[in-house]
Amino acid sequence: MGITVKERLKMLVHNFGGTQEKFAELLGIPVATIRSWAQRDAFSGNAIVSIADCCEGISKVWLSSGEGEMFVKKMGNYYDDLPVSAGQLMWAETSRENPTDHIYFPGCKADFFFPVRGISMEPMILDGDVIGVRKIDNASDIAPNTIYLIVGRDGLRAIKYISVEEGMMRCMSANPEVRDFLIPLENILHIYKVIFSARLY
Repeated sequence: MGITVKERLKMLVHNFGGTQEKFAELLGIPVATIRSWAQRDAFSGNAIVSIADCCEGISKVWLSSGEGEMFVKKMGNYYDDLPVSAGQLMWAETSRENPTDHIYFPGCKADFFFPVRGISMEPMILDGDVIGVRKIDNASDIAPNTIYLIVGRDGLRAIKYISVEEGMMRCMSANPEVRDFLIPLENILHIYKVIFSARLY
């Protein structure tokens, strides 16, 4: 016999939001609905589909019966040990055909993960953290106070706050001791939004 719906709900709330209110917000439902599942000790079929859609990696078998593992075993997302700079360093090797490994963080929808080297984004992102990124296709999608990974034609791979001004990209650090720098837009190969950071121990 599998674990109860109440136990499964506690595990879901713990992994996806931390509170029933935040979990309800993630699912786009009233918190009273979550409380009713706990009181009835049952999920509806629609609830299972909704939770599985919003909570990446959750096993539908586990949701419906409480049997087996909570998370579906999956290969994970691309992880490469090519570091990105939290500074202004250059690397000759800018890409690889195959990743070093795969990594999986439940609920994180990053396309790629990379380790960080340097202190320019401290205290936001620390030397040794791992970042998860998603590609953006248009410079008009750049938002203020958001950290991006910039990949340049010259081997640059740096995480910075960025802004576009008159054909140039200004790269700014969180650490006030590190200077801003400019890159011509034509020298930018890719821009990725940093959507996740974590320390691997």
